[in-house]
Amino acid sequence: MLSFQRAFKITMGSGRMSSEEPTTFKERVAEFWKWYPTVADRFYKTIEENQCGDLVGEVGSQMNRLLYDMAWVFGPGENGEGHSLTVSGEGIVVKQLLAKYWAECAPRIPGWTFYGSRQPSPPDKLVDMQISVSDEDSVDACSFMIQVTPNDEVHDFDIVAWHENLQMVPEEHHNQILFLLLDEALGEFGTSMWIGEIEIRPITPEESTVTIDELGPYIAERVATLAWEKLPPLDEYAVYKLPEQADFPRGDTVVGISCIPDAIYELLESNGTLIEDLLEDTGAELVYVQLDGELFESGSESDKRGEIEDALEECLLKNQSGYTLGGAFGTKHSYIDMILFDGDNSRKLVKQALTEMNLAHRSRLVSFC
Repeated sequence: MLSFQRAFKITMGSGRMSSEEPTTFKERVAEFWKWYPTVADRFYKTIEENQCGDLVGEVGSQMNRLLYDMAWVFGPGENGEGHSLTVSGEGIVVKQLLAKYWAECAPRIPGWTFYGSRQPSPPDKLVDMQISVSDEDSVDACSFMIQVTPNDEVHDFDIVAWHENLQMVPEEHHNQILFLLLDEALGEFGTSMWIGEIEIRPITPEESTVTIDELGPYIAERVATLAWEKLPPLDEYAVYKLPEQADFPRGDTVVGISCIPDAIYELLESNGTLIEDLLEDTGAELVYVQLDGELFESGSESDKRGEIEDALEECLLKNQSGYTLGGAFGTKHSYIDMILFDGDNSRKLVKQALTEMNLAHRSRLVSFC
């Protein structure tokens, strides 16, 4: 049975990081993967004995210490074999990049699968899934009605959702219940890719109405019929444009492309410096390289910036120290955005790569915050 207690356990990353080592995100992930193989067999047996709740305190303590503010949950392994541990940024793309890195660094451990986002549950498993809302009543997946309307303009589905027992639940909890079940049905990335506008209200079933346990196969069939194609959120880049330029950091931006557009919009709306550090206490950071615009000849700007970005990405990936995230062109400068995982070591790698391209005196490394 799925319950509110499980939902809170998934997000139990609370409290602040201590000042103890390790400090950078790369170091913290390395520490996590040094620890997990030592407990994997015991955890496996505990889960097999249906005592998963006994592990919450131990796992939660390590998560708070090493992967602060990330969500986590145990589940079935790949193809239903063995068990899995999923770590998630809960739909926040910047933090999903941390989860992606964590999963990429995972060692092979017999019986275990590691995911950097919540995976969809098989429809036959969803049939028995329910969230308790009282001692006697629950919200179950096979009675939760979803009215689905395709949006051809943006290639997603607007939905109206309702379960009769929601009337017993305070309205502020309706979204939490719905998204918990949507993530189970479609997976975390499936929800963000295919679900558009949402209404939660009573509905009358019609031809386009399905239950949540039917939603995954229904959307897959509709996507195939409509021949829609989409990349997962971490591989999808959005183009953005500024109609007017301003006198603040990155205020000269004209056009850019980014896989973290929300963070870029917030950066620009905050006059070039994020008010809130999206990666606070994680040991990772968002930065950008500012390049002199005079480096780029008219007509070859994209190619030149692409070459520099490729060199930086190769350097970061080779050393497991970060990712490039896109960039922008401005009236005075060009920009390349990055997420760094290894603090000063990552910064040194970036500066070294820029020096090797004879760009040390034509560039600056700037923090988003």
